[in-house]
Amino acid sequence: QEMAVRALLDAPTDEAVNILASHVRTIMAAPFESGPRNDLYTIDFGNADYFHHRSLPDYWALLAALMPHPVAVDLVREVVTGALRFAPPTDGKLQSLFNSFQNNTFYKRHNLLRALHQHGVLNFNVFRAVARYEPALAVFDTNVHRTYLPDSFEYAMREHNMTWTREVAAAFTPQDIGFALRNFRDLKGAFYLLKACEHVERLGVKKLLPMDYQERAETALGRMAHISDLEEGDEPNEIVKRLREFKPETLQVVLPVAGVGQELVLRALHQEKLLPLLQLIKQISGYAPHKSFHDWDIKNSSDASSGVLDVPQVRAVLNEADEAGTRMLFNGLKQSKMGLDNTIMLLEAVCGWNQTEIKKKLEKRHQTAVKAFGLLALREGESETFERYLWLRRFAKESKQFGSQRRAAEAAAVEVALANLAQVAGFADSTQLEWAMEARLAQGGSEGSSNQATVGDYQIEVTFEGEEAQLLIRRAGKTIKTAPPAVRASSEYTRLKELQSHLKSQRARFRATLEEMMGQERALSSVEITRLASLPTARPLLLKLIWADGNGRFGLFNDDFSQLRDVNGEWWTAQDTLFLAHPFDLFGAGQLAAWQRVLVKQRMVQPFRQAFRELYVLTPAERETRTFSNRFAGHVVEPRRAARLLGGRGWRLDADGEFSIPEKAFPGVGLRACFDFADIGHFFSETDSITSDAVYFMPSARPRHWDGRGKDPRVPLENVPPKIFSEVMRDADLVVSVAQLGESGTLSGEAFERRGDVVRALIEDLGLPGVKVDGHFARVQGQLASYRVHLASGVIHIEPGNYLCIVPERGSAREKLFLPFADEDAKMSEVVSKILLLLRDDKIKDETILRQIQASQRS
Repeated sequence: QEMAVRALLDAPTDEAVNILASHVRTIMAAPFESGPRNDLYTIDFGNADYFHHRSLPDYWALLAALMPHPVAVDLVREVVTGALRFAPPTDGKLQSLFNSFQNNTFYKRHNLLRALHQHGVLNFNVFRAVARYEPALAVFDTNVHRTYLPDSFEYAMREHNMTWTREVAAAFTPQDIGFALRNFRDLKGAFYLLKACEHVERLGVKKLLPMDYQERAETALGRMAHISDLEEGDEPNEIVKRLREFKPETLQVVLPVAGVGQELVLRALHQEKLLPLLQLIKQISGYAPHKSFHDWDIKNSSDASSGVLDVPQVRAVLNEADEAGTRMLFNGLKQSKMGLDNTIMLLEAVCGWNQTEIKKKLEKRHQTAVKAFGLLALREGESETFERYLWLRRFAKESKQFGSQRRAAEAAAVEVALANLAQVAGFADSTQLEWAMEARLAQGGSEGSSNQATVGDYQIEVTFEGEEAQLLIRRAGKTIKTAPPAVRASSEYTRLKELQSHLKSQRARFRATLEEMMGQERALSSVEITRLASLPTARPLLLKLIWADGNGRFGLFNDDFSQLRDVNGEWWTAQDTLFLAHPFDLFGAGQLAAWQRVLVKQRMVQPFRQAFRELYVLTPAERETRTFSNRFAGHVVEPRRAARLLGGRGWRLDADGEFSIPEKAFPGVGLRACFDFADIGHFFSETDSITSDAVYFMPSARPRHWDGRGKDPRVPLENVPPKIFSEVMRDADLVVSVAQLGESGTLSGEAFERRGDVVRALIEDLGLPGVKVDGHFARVQGQLASYRVHLASGVIHIEPGNYLCIVPERGSAREKLFLPFADEDAKMSEVVSKILLLLRDDKIKDETILRQIQASQRS
C-alpha cells in the first residue's frame, strides 16, 4: 500500500484516483462493519495487519494532495459539505467512538477547506453548505470583526462569514441555530436588532437567552439581538420609529438582551424614565456588550468595594423611574439570564422587594445576599441596625471554618454589607457605624439590658480588669471563681457570657482598625476619638499609641484625652484632627529612638508595633528597577501558610484571569499592590511550594496586572506614598520569613534593625553595660566569657566560636518578659532573656550550662 501511495502521488492516473475515491466512499458508507477492510478503529488496538490501519484522514490528505484532479475536488467538496457523510451508528459504544473520531479529525477536515480555497473552489455556495452541515467548521478560529488576517484563506472565510451571518439573520430558520450560536457574537448594526424583533414576533418567542449554550431559537435570537454597537448610517430616531412597529410584548422580550440597543428599545416603549436606571445597572455591574459576560456583574471575591452602592444616588434614580417599568426591567434581565442577577438583587433590596429571598439565601451563606442584607430598609430604627450588625459579626466569625479564599471572600462580603448598612442607617461610613454599635454593645446590647444581672443570691457583672473583659460572680460581696450550676443554667449568665466574648472580639477589631488607619494615614476627629475613648475596650489602646498632628508634633494622650505629652514630657493641646504616627513620621522627625526609650522607660506595651515597627524605605536597587522591587524575591514558601498570612493582612487571593496574583487595595490613593509568585498555579494553593517574585504597584483604574507587553502601567516606586510602600514591604517580609520552606531563623535587614532597637532600649533602660548590637548579633560581655547571640534564631556562641546550648523553659510557668508591644514574639523574648542571663553568667546554677562555658574557657 505504501508503494502504491508513493506511485499515486508521483504519477496520478484517473484509474488510481478513482480507486482511492472508491476506498473513501466504501469506508464512509459502512464504517462500522467488522472485517479488515472497513474497521476504522483497529489502529486504536495496535493491530497493523488490517488494510485500513492508516485510518480515513490519511485518505483525505491524499485527496487534498491530488487536487486539482476533478475527482479529488468533487470528493473533498462532498466530505466538507456533508454530501458524503458517515452512516449513523446504531450501537452506543460505536457512537462514542465515532464522536471521538469526529473531534480528533476536525483539523483534518479544516485542511480540506483550505485546499478547496487554494484551488479556487471555496465559493460562497460551498461555504453555505459547510456552515449548515458543520457550523463549527465554517467559523473555525475566524472572528469576523478581527482586522488582522494572516492569509487569503482567513480573509475569504471572514468575508463568507459576514455575508452568511447577515443572510441567516435576514431569514432565520431552525437549521441555522448551530451556526448562529457560534458566529452571532459582537454583532454591530441595528439591522440585527430589528431582524431579531421580527423573528421573535413571528415565532412567538417569550424570552431570549443569549448567554445559554442550548441549541435553541431563544439562544440564537438572543445573540442576534445583543448588538455591541451601531453601524455608520444607523440613525437612532429612525431605529426607534421602526422598533415601534413591533408589539410592546416583543420589545419587552428583546429589551434585556439588546446590548447598545437597549436605550433605543426603551424609547420605543416610551420608557425614557428608565434610561438613568439602565445606566446605573451598567455602572454597578460593569456590563458592556463587547465584553465577555464572565466580566459582568458583582463577583464573590475578597474585594471589599465590590457591591458597595451609593445609596442616595440609587434612591434618586429609582424615584425617577415608575415602579411598573422598573419591575419589568429587573424581571426581564433575570429571566434572560444575562448574568446580572447579583446587581439586580442589590437594587431590589434598596427597593425592598426581595427581603424574603435574601433571608432564604442568607441561610445558605450566599455572599451577594449578605451584601444586600445591609441595603434592606430599617423598620425598627437603631435596634434593628444593632441586630443586623451583630448578625454580620457572627457570620464573619463562622467563616473561620472554611479555607483561606472563602474566608477572605466572606469577610469582604461582610465589609460591603456594613458599608451599605452605614448608609441606610445614616452614618458617615462603616467605621462610624461600627463604633456606634460597639458602644451599644459595651453598654450591654439592646435597650433595657446592662452589663450586670442578679441570679438568686449571686451578682454577675462583666467588667474590665486591666484591658480584658472579665466575668465576675459575687455572693455577699465575695468573688467566686467558678459559677455554680444554678448560675450557669440561667439565661442572664448566658447573655453576659456572650457579652464578654463580644467585648474580647471588639478589642481585637479596634486594634486591627487602628493599625490599618496608621498604615493608610487616616485622620480621626476629636469627636471620634472621644467616642472611642468612652469604650472600655478602646480606651487603653488609644492611651498607648503615639499621635501626630499636622504640624509635626507627636504625643501620648493624658487620661481625659484633652492634652498630649511629647517626647520631652511637655504638654500641648490636641487639635481637632489627629493621625496615628507611623514610624516613618517619627524617623523623619528624628524622634524614633527617643520614643522607643520613652515606651521602654514607662514599661508601656503598645497594642501593636508602632515605635518598634519595621520600617522599609526605597533602596538604590529599587530606584534602579524603578517600577518593581525584588527585595523579597526568590524565597520558596508554603502556599497555604502564605495565603493565611496575606489574607490576614488584607490581601486578595481570588483568581484574576488565568492565574491568581495576590493584591492589596489602597482606594484612598488609587493604588493596588501586587505580589508576584514565579510558579503560581491557577489558584494560590494549587502546588506544595511557590517562589516569591517582584512586588509592584498598579493604578486602581487600570488593568490589575501587566503581562510584560506594551507600555509598562506599573507605578514608579518613588510615586508610591512612603508609608504604604513600607506597609506592603512589611507584609511581603512577613510572608517570606514565616512561610518559607526549609530554612529557618532568617530575617530581613529591617527586622534585624528593629530587634536591635528593642535590645538597645531595654539594656539602656536597665542600666546594664556590656551589651552591644552588632549587625545580626548582640555581643554580650559576661563575667566568665564573651558571647554572641543571634537576633533571629537566639543561637549563642562563646567567643571566638564555641557553641553554647541553652534550651528555653517550656510551659506557662515561664516568667513573661516585658516587650514594648503586644504582638506575640516568643523568639524576641528568648533572645532578650538569654542576653540578660549571660550578662550575669557568674550567677548561673545550671551545671550543664556551666560545664559548656568552663570547657570553652579551657580550650
